Amino acid sequence: VNVNKWELYPIPFDHEITLRQEDVEAFQIDIFSFEGKHVYKNLNSQGANIVPLDLSHLEKGIYITQIKNLSNNSIHYQKIIKK
Repeated sequence: VNVNKWELYPIPFDHEITLRQEDVEAFQIDIFSFEGKHVYKNLNSQGANIVPLDLSHLEKGIYITQIKNLSNNSIHYQKIIKK
């Protein structure tokens, strides 16, 4: 199975976080509050290896990202923190 290697930075972040992937493939990112509420969705159907995400609308706190590779349906989860 070809699993993408993902990186989200900086953590913690203020307003924007950047998603970088090793292999350029289409993906979808969903972000959930620590309580489980869906707070953000971004579909990158064209694929890009570096994608800035404006998350300035989010409150300070801990969030869980779910990044799904649309080519092979692999899913990566990561905790992020907004300061």
